[in-house]
Amino acid sequence: MYPKIPITLLSLVLTTAFTASPAAAGTFTVELPGLAGTYQGGGLGRSDSFDFGVSLISIDEVRIQWTGTVTPGTAHGDGVWMPWDQWFDWDGAFFAVMDPPGAGWWTAGAPGISSGSAEDDFSSQFGATWDFLLDGAGVVDAHMESAILFGGVGVTPPSGQISTAYLVVEGVPAGDIPTVSQWGMVAMVLLVLTAGTLVYTRRRRSVLLDRG
Repeated sequence: MYPKIPITLLSLVLTTAFTASPAAAGTFTVELPGLAGTYQGGGLGRSDSFDFGVSLISIDEVRIQWTGTVTPGTAHGDGVWMPWDQWFDWDGAFFAVMDPPGAGWWTAGAPGISSGSAEDDFSSQFGATWDFLLDGAGVVDAHMESAILFGGVGVTPPSGQISTAYLVVEGVPAGDIPTVSQWGMVAMVLLVLTAGTLVYTRRRRSVLLDRG
């Protein structure tokens, strides 16, 4: 009889040997210079196309980083809910939109950009998915929205300035195929050595028995 490898040990070696390292996610950033410029609440927006130069297998998160300022507009009371001569600031905020083919769209708002900078995640509206972005290219639209006035009448709409804008995507790039882990390689080597030892031992015992 020649030594046998316990089934549990063999299973462990095989499992370890063929355990693949998970595909590594990456972070990709691209500038959107076309979004820089002046805006007015309720006015025309700006658009910019982008291409990361890499295709993706999956997308975990997309966000926009931008810097700029918001200058409030002016409004006064409507004479019913608020006195006619009561004046107040009319606020506004920047919004970014990606409108893919098919259902829904993605939006990111930046009410905090008035402080100088903001980073906002895109959120899905009406079932939008990131499938359209897997090729790494797309278009971002930006505009400024004026706050809804309750009991007031707008006179001068808010305005603003976007200085810089960057789109950030976190996902797994195509071509990042899982490979056998280092421990898996070690286990494979041990498995081959063990198999070779068994074969050698069996042949040696066969030769000794034939000589006997």
